[in-house]
Amino acid sequence: MTIQDFYIPYVIPAAVLIVAFAIKAPAMMRYWRNPLLRAVGGLLLVAAAVFVFAYPPMIALVNDLVGITNIAAPWVYTILTVYCGSCLVLVLYWRGGDPTAMKRFIWTVVSVYAAVIVAFWVLFAFAEVPVERLRDLDTYYANTPYMREIIVLYLVAHSIACLTSGILTWNWLRRVDGLLRAGLVLMVIGYALNLVYDAAKYTAIIARWLGHNLDTFSTDVAPPVACLCAIFIAVGFILPHAGQGIQQSWEERRQYCRLRPLWLELHSVQPNAATVRLPLLRASISLKLIQRRSDIGDALLQLDAHFSNAYRDQVYAQLVRPGDTEADQRAAAAVADAAAIVAAASAARAGESARGDGMSNERRLNLDLGAISKAIQRSPVVQHARTQAMHRGIHQEAAT
Repeated sequence: MTIQDFYIPYVIPAAVLIVAFAIKAPAMMRYWRNPLLRAVGGLLLVAAAVFVFAYPPMIALVNDLVGITNIAAPWVYTILTVYCGSCLVLVLYWRGGDPTAMKRFIWTVVSVYAAVIVAFWVLFAFAEVPVERLRDLDTYYANTPYMREIIVLYLVAHSIACLTSGILTWNWLRRVDGLLRAGLVLMVIGYALNLVYDAAKYTAIIARWLGHNLDTFSTDVAPPVACLCAIFIAVGFILPHAGQGIQQSWEERRQYCRLRPLWLELHSVQPNAATVRLPLLRASISLKLIQRRSDIGDALLQLDAHFSNAYRDQVYAQLVRPGDTEADQRAAAAVADAAAIVAAASAARAGESARGDGMSNERRLNLDLGAISKAIQRSPVVQHARTQAMHRGIHQEAAT
C-alpha cells in the first residue's frame, strides 16, 4: 500500500470512533436494555463503518470482491444513511417527551430512511457506471442518469438528518450544564461541520451540472471536513462519560492524599491496625481511599480511651470568637478535633494510662477527616498540642 492509499481523513476518524465505541462498550453491556445506550453504541459503530468502507482501498476491495464496478458506492451510501437515521433516533431518545408521539416519530424516521436505502439499490440497478472511481465518483457521475439521483438523494438525506439533529441538540444543551453540556456543544459543532461537508459536495456537483469543474471541493475539501465532524461528534459522546470518570478519580486521589497526615499520625500509634492491606500496584484509587478511611476509623476507636472531650472543648473555646461565621466555626472544630487526636496519640505512644472520656458516636460520625488532616499538618495550635503532650509524656516517664 502506497502513502497515497493511506488516506488520513478516513483512517483517523474511524480510529477515533472505534475508540469511542470501546469506551462506551462496558456500559452498554451492563445496561443492554437501555435504548439510549444502544442508540449511542449503534451510532458510533455505524459512523466508524462509514469511514472504513469509504476508505479508497476498501472501496476497491469491495468492488473486486463483489465483481461489480462501483458497487461500493450504494453500499457506502447505505451505511451513511443508516448513520443519519441513527443520529435522529438518538436525539429523539435524548429529548424524550410523550412515549407514543416519540415512537410514532421514530417509526417515521426509520421508514423514510429505509425507503431511501431501497431507492439507492433500485436506481443503481439502472445506472450505467462502467468506470471505477475511488475518490471522485460523486462528481464524475454527477450528470449520469440514475446515479445522479442517488448522489442527490444521499446528500439531501444527510443534510436533513444533520440539520435536525443539530437543532434538537442545540435546544437541549441550554437545559444542561457541566461535562454533558460540553459534550453537546462539541456534537453541535460536529453537526454544523457536516453541513459544511454537504455544502462542499453540493458546490462541486452543481458546478458539474452547469458545465464547470469545481471537483476539488468534493475530493480535497469535503474529506478533511468529514474527519473533523467525526472527531467532534465522537469526543462529544465520550466526554461526559470519560470526563466524569477522570473527574471522580482525581477527586478520590485528592482526598486520599489529603488524609495522609491524619493516617500517618494514627499509623504511628497502631501500625498493625493502620496498614493498607491492599495490593498497592493493582488496587484502584477508590479502594485505596476506602481502606485509608477504614484504617483511620479503626485507629480512632483504639484511641478512644485516651481521647479527652474536655481538652477538645477547651481548645475549641479558645479558637472561636463572637461573630464567627459558620465556616469559621467548622474550621475551629476541625483544629480542636485534630489537637485532641494528636494529644491522644501522643498519650498512647508514651504508654500513659487511659484517662480520656471517649469520643461520642455522634461526634465520630460527623468528623471532617480532611479538615482534621490538614490541621494536623499545618495548624500551629495542633503543633503546640503535640509539644505539650510530648513534654507531659517525658515528665511522666522521668517520674516513673
